[in-house]
Amino acid sequence: MLKEVDVQALAAQIFAAKLGPLGFDHVEVSSGIDQDGEQSFFLDAFFRPGTEIKAVRALVDAQTELHDSLISKGEER
Repeated sequence: MLKEVDVQALAAQIFAAKLGPLGFDHVEVSSGIDQDGEQSFFLDAFFRPGTEIKAVRALVDAQTELHDSLISKGEER
C-alpha cells in the first residue's frame, strides 16, 4: 500500500503534465473511509485563480492516468 505522500507525488506529476497548461496549481491527498466503508484516497486538485476549465477531457484523462498508475503499483484504494 502506498502512503499519502507517494500518491500525492504521483498525482502532482501526472496532473502537472496533463493539466498544467489549463492552470493546475497543486493537489492535496488525504485518506479515509468512502461511502461504502472502504479505505480510499481523496484528492483535491487546485487551479490558479481565474482558471476556467473548458477541456473536460483533459481532466478525465488525468484521472484515468492516475488510476492506471496506482493500479500498476498494486494500490487498490
